[in-house]
Amino acid sequence: MRTPVLPRIALAGLLSLVGLATAQESTVSRAEFEALKARMAEFERLVQTQQQTIAVQAAQLATQTARPVIPAQPWSDHLTIHGVVEVEAGYARTSSDDPAAEAKGSDLTLAVVEIGLEARLNDWIAGEVVLLYEEDDTEDVTVDVGILRLGNPDAFPLYLEVGKMYVPFGAFGSSFITDPLVLELSETRESAAQLGAVFGNLDLSLTVFNGDIEDDDESQLDDLVLALSYAHSFSDDVILELGVAYTTNLADSDGITDRIDELTGDVLVADKVDGINAFACLTMGRFGFLAEYVGALDDFAAGEVAAASARPSAWNFEASFAATEKLGVALKYERGEDLNDWLPDTRYGVAASYLLHEGDYGAAILSLEYLHGTYDDGNDTEEDTLTAQLAIEF
Repeated sequence: MRTPVLPRIALAGLLSLVGLATAQESTVSRAEFEALKARMAEFERLVQTQQQTIAVQAAQLATQTARPVIPAQPWSDHLTIHGVVEVEAGYARTSSDDPAAEAKGSDLTLAVVEIGLEARLNDWIAGEVVLLYEEDDTEDVTVDVGILRLGNPDAFPLYLEVGKMYVPFGAFGSSFITDPLVLELSETRESAAQLGAVFGNLDLSLTVFNGDIEDDDESQLDDLVLALSYAHSFSDDVILELGVAYTTNLADSDGITDRIDELTGDVLVADKVDGINAFACLTMGRFGFLAEYVGALDDFAAGEVAAASARPSAWNFEASFAATEKLGVALKYERGEDLNDWLPDTRYGVAASYLLHEGDYGAAILSLEYLHGTYDDGNDTEEDTLTAQLAIEF
């Protein structure tokens, strides 16, 4: 700690006086010597007074500038990390009256790597980021989801979400590895703003976004999704979930967007087509049932999703059974309309999954499925697939 300037000066003066007094004690009178001693005592008093003043000022300064110390909180109290890794091995065989369509093959892929982080700043503000890699679908790791959330439904019904998200148009529940047909026609990922309200078991939301598919050359924030969902637990073993959603631009679903781009090489359509999605999911002890429907409410123009004008739709029905605490089996049947050679118009199959491990840090699951599908392409095309998946979730 540095010595204050004023005391250092005073001490220097004092030492000078002491030296002077010593040197001249033999030549000065007794009165002059007593006067020097008095001056020395006065200097000592001044130094003590100044030191006391400096101490008081330092204490006042520390009081004025000190900030309250906020105890450090563990990062785990505010940050949640989750992830999925899926590796798949599959075999597929296609038979058709058209020899060019016949094929068979097998493959092993790193199907999915997903890492998500959710940060909750307080009870009203949170953010979420999900990074995704899918072999053969995403060339690099992409930001799949990036959302800011404002709201606390436990305290106030309204909430707001903004960012890159999957808009609430469909549930896509499934016990199978392969995505259902309803997902191909419904799943929509966009930068959007979602305003919602929670009233007990009801969740009502309106989402606005600027979709990739347009019906003119102007790019506008004019695509909407209105969604309503309901969930109720009658008991620990009986749970019901229902939902319905309406979109002003079904073509902006990821699957239909890819189909339009494949056939037209463009993002323009003659007219935007509205669409509707509805789902129901019932769990009763070891049994589970789900049904979901998606469909266009008008026709797409010829050449946009099929050679002729088309009104695509699909529905999926699944029943599952938990044979043991670790083993589950499921059956499915799904159909589509106006899908032509794009997606199967009929598909059914069986799946089984086995829980290899479950603990505080996650779970490991081994799954196996068989699917048979037929295409309404005029060539009696049929497809058989066998897929095995090893996945960990944490």
